[in-house]
Amino acid sequence: MANKALFSTSVGKQVPFTDTVNHESAPAYSKSPEEALAQLASTGCLNQTFYVSAQEQLGAVLDLASKCSPSYIAKCALWARERGFMKDMPALLVAHLAFRKDGVEALLAAWRAVDNGKMLRNVVQIIRSGQLGRKSIPHPVRRLIREWLASRTPEAIFRQSVGDKPSLGDIIAMVHPKPDTPERAGLYAYLLGKDVTSIETMPSLVHQYVKFRAPEQVDVPVPDVPWEMLTSLKLTKEGWLHVCKSMRWHALRMNLNTLQRHGLFQDKAVAADVAARLRDAESI
Repeated sequence: MANKALFSTSVGKQVPFTDTVNHESAPAYSKSPEEALAQLASTGCLNQTFYVSAQEQLGAVLDLASKCSPSYIAKCALWARERGFMKDMPALLVAHLAFRKDGVEALLAAWRAVDNGKMLRNVVQIIRSGQLGRKSIPHPVRRLIREWLASRTPEAIFRQSVGDKPSLGDIIAMVHPKPDTPERAGLYAYLLGKDVTSIETMPSLVHQYVKFRAPEQVDVPVPDVPWEMLTSLKLTKEGWLHVCKSMRWHALRMNLNTLQRHGLFQDKAVAADVAARLRDAESI
């Protein structure tokens, strides 16, 4: 008699046999390069995981991308950024396209993923790291960066200049954009770290910020800048209230102790507002 344990009748469709193993060496199903890249683009954070190191994940992404068409890579980058809310992975895919001879048109499409200053710095940081084989910024990317800067107002550029390594000033020094107005020229000079005490043509927001951060400031209103530009300064309770209101959900969650340390939650109205923002389903 046949072995009933081996040849038992199961209800439903026959499950196909596995054809590979996963990183735990457990049975798994293999994926096409497109399927595997889409999965990594939506879930990979390029950091150490339980089974895979950051370097191994980077190698896997680059290997898979080399087997996919540029147009598909562009779609993955846009999906990861606009629907998956990823940062490093779409930046990596954009940087990969920058070095492909057949990827110029796809690079133009994927550049939509570079939707703020953080994403711009991510792309440049990845390129300059040399992990993709070269450290110089390709000419198409230089042109796209100059267009990115020209398409935004000086105030918008200033608000998105938070962060370093590279800073937005470093990027400006790399690509040499030509300012089209004295105001933009003044902003570039400020971001490049030049002496701006005699420059009168900077955006008014930059002037407000420079005055606010001056040691001798007296009754200078808090400028409407990202909260990250303020926390290293000496702030009054009004300043910390501005910081609290300008934080988005994740930053607010991460900085509750800081806000409490500066006495904001002694005001019941502020505490109630923070609690309501933290439990807002859409923000979450």
